[in-house]
Amino acid sequence: MRRSDLKRLEKLEAAVHKGPKNCPDCRYRAASAPEEAPGPPPRDAVKVNCEICGAERLVSLDDVPPGEREIYRLALLPLEESYKDPRVHAARLWKTLRLLDRGIKAFCSGPDDGSPIDPESAALTKPQEEFVRAHKAKNSRLAARYGSDPFPEQTQLLMSMVDPDARRAAYSPSTEPAPATWDETLLLARAGFEKIVCGEARPETISQLADFRRRRIEEETQYEEAVREAIEKGRRRRG
Repeated sequence: MRRSDLKRLEKLEAAVHKGPKNCPDCRYRAASAPEEAPGPPPRDAVKVNCEICGAERLVSLDDVPPGEREIYRLALLPLEESYKDPRVHAARLWKTLRLLDRGIKAFCSGPDDGSPIDPESAALTKPQEEFVRAHKAKNSRLAARYGSDPFPEQTQLLMSMVDPDARRAAYSPSTEPAPATWDETLLLARAGFEKIVCGEARPETISQLADFRRRRIEEETQYEEAVREAIEKGRRRRG
């Protein structure tokens, strides 16, 4: 066999079960990715291997704020690393909260208002189901090896933020007020995971939290003033 034929055979063998035609992960990503116009290559990108078939793809970080890129790099490491390294695990949770903060819903959630699913979304149903099954199987294998909750303190931190009862319990003995809104809750959780990943919360997160608390104080002050005015008006009318 000629060397060129041998190389071609090696490439074909390496491609078996890889790519959109064979891999549920690659197939779903290819089907759900928006069409992109031709343009220059990304200035900052990470090479990522598919968790299911190992195929390589490039993930651009150009649209990620510079202060968040190192956390994204950790979050994009192989899934198995999140079962072994607490920083990678925290970075993945942080990235999930960041996406929620930007208003991106979990991919597996469907319409809850009874509205019909548009044809484009319906076409993604099967690839999505295959994607979910493949990743559940991968997570099950890793959980069997490393444990289903390798870093329980991070799970506890997450639950203390997103679960209303746990959040109230976490803040009840503290002089600091519990977060009043879902947006502030996400910020607090992100700050907690940033301390694990970076050693401290990022300045941007601290500044956003300070803005939330300032607005809350202003709103509470306005409410108290409105109540006092209403009481005073009532007294004047009665007098």
